[in-house]
Amino acid sequence: MSSIEEKVIAEIRWRAKKGEAKYGTTMDRDDLSFIEWVQHLKEELMDAVVYAQKILEYSLDAHPNENIRDVAKAANEYVDYEKLLHLKACDTDTNPLSDKKETE
Repeated sequence: MSSIEEKVIAEIRWRAKKGEAKYGTTMDRDDLSFIEWVQHLKEELMDAVVYAQKILEYSLDAHPNENIRDVAKAANEYVDYEKLLHLKACDTDTNPLSDKKETE
């Protein structure tokens, strides 16, 4: 497995722990109908489209002094993958995406 896949898996595990702590359930829940699951997916995809639009508006044309390699490097350094890979199951307050505690 590549380091990229390891990072994605670690982040999925962290998000699952955070979601269980926040919502008190996992994706193994069976209280939603097919339509409700599709609605959740639709809402998540709409969020993704909003993020994509923001990224497009934050294009290199809008920020000509930014080098795409610098932006990519900064994005990769934003996530503390070592912290993410070693989080304890109960450590849902620690956000590996920053040094700050979660407030939500």
